[in-house]
Amino acid sequence: MTILIVMIGLVLVGGLLALFNQVWGLVPFFLGVLMAFGFKELDDSPRQVGLISFCGIKTPCIVEGLTLIFKPFGLKIVDVVVFDATQQDLTFDVSVTCCDDGIVSGKVSLSYKPNTTVGTQLIKYDNIGGTPEKLKAQLDDIVETACQTIADCNTTEAMVRDSRGLGITIWSLIRGSIGDPTDTNDLDDTTGLGIETIKLQAKLAKSSRVSEAEQKALATAVMEKRIAQRFAAHRLWGTSPMPSAATVRENLMEEDRNADGQITEIRGGELRNVSINNRN
Repeated sequence: MTILIVMIGLVLVGGLLALFNQVWGLVPFFLGVLMAFGFKELDDSPRQVGLISFCGIKTPCIVEGLTLIFKPFGLKIVDVVVFDATQQDLTFDVSVTCCDDGIVSGKVSLSYKPNTTVGTQLIKYDNIGGTPEKLKAQLDDIVETACQTIADCNTTEAMVRDSRGLGITIWSLIRGSIGDPTDTNDLDDTTGLGIETIKLQAKLAKSSRVSEAEQKALATAVMEKRIAQRFAAHRLWGTSPMPSAATVRENLMEEDRNADGQITEIRGGELRNVSINNRN
């Protein structure tokens, strides 16, 4: 606005002086005309915003659309620093240890955009580089730390089961004082990065070794239950002598292989052979 007023004033004063035969009035007139050519248009789609800089120093003045600047002979008296204000997505790989010593890993997806409500926040965004790549480098440790903080108080099962609740908690932690006014530590959150977090989604899973161990433990528990039930059946039938646990287990496994089609009986004359096709 200041530049616009000065430009109009120079053109009017210089033009009037020149009109009344004051040749030196051409100087402010042409200076005003020179300023009139200092326009920069910021895109409305995809949206761009800018910060006005004065003599190379950024100011908290945010502009959009057609912006008047003043760069005579390449000198950046009044210029504009342009930012892409569209929503961006970042994905982070995380791996944390839970309170039961189980390891979970997966991905955290974050959507953000530069904070264009206050000029000081946009300056903070520019100070970290003002690009998704620069921001991701800043957020990697912040997201990992937030996930580990949650894992310290939760079991492996809790971390992988409630993805929605996990995402909300991570979002609250990385927003810092924005999500929790009592958080006065800005070193482990996005408070000083000049961004707005739009949404966050987390999907974690148990490590393959943990999953395999759980499946083996589950299979063992199921087999023990079946053995106990078979012993109860033998007692009901009055079997004597009672078979050993190893024999019962082998019989149950053979029944499972037979049900899966892994056992083929070959009949020929008096021959009764049983061959087991090992799928492994």
